[in-house]
Amino acid sequence: MEAIPASQLEDTTAIVILLFTLISPVEPGGGRPFADGLDGNSNMHANMASTSVEITEAEHPIEILAYEFVPDKSGAGKYRGGTPYRRDYRLLEEEAVLQVRSDRRDFRPYGLYGGYPGKPSMNFLNPTGQNDQPVQAKITMTMKRGDVLRHELAGAAGWGDPLERDPNAVLRDVRNEMISVDTARRDYGVAVDIDTWSIDESETKKLREAIEQARGWTEVPSVLREDPVGLSS
Repeated sequence: MEAIPASQLEDTTAIVILLFTLISPVEPGGGRPFADGLDGNSNMHANMASTSVEITEAEHPIEILAYEFVPDKSGAGKYRGGTPYRRDYRLLEEEAVLQVRSDRRDFRPYGLYGGYPGKPSMNFLNPTGQNDQPVQAKITMTMKRGDVLRHELAGAAGWGDPLERDPNAVLRDVRNEMISVDTARRDYGVAVDIDTWSIDESETKKLREAIEQARGWTEVPSVLREDPVGLSS
């Protein structure tokens, strides 16, 4: 909204506070019994779509430096959770008061029927890519000209045991940079050769047997709120 009139009944004048609100209604969908979750999907329940970079920059004193998928944040599964996105906002005004209200930091999107939970949402101020420390999920703080806020949505959770995922689907995710080679090995037990873009079937069989033994499941858990011990980070 552009302005808020604020006054008491006895007042003869109104205080107008100029502000703008940026909402991230685009969120990934959880893995489904028949397909992967949707990547960076608009929230169908809120009837909203993500505001374009051009409109946001034209109407507000900010510059969007990045608008991209975040690899390795979706929950693993027979059908993986959707991949979230991040945006980097740079302030162009001298000073602004930032108020962030984000969810799924402490309580991650939970996986179903053996699917792993999605990674939590994160916010960073002036990230460098080297040991960045997140700011709180809900915080009010002052930003100065040139400061950059990075907002990462939470990854969606997976559905079904990741060891049942088609290795070719894992290979496709690695090629599309949705997951890394390390995640393919650790969470899915799939060995991907990026030189030939092929699957090492013998190594994959060994990896999946080792993961199955390490998890020690007597039955597939219906709900997973944390990663299996020693497998995901």
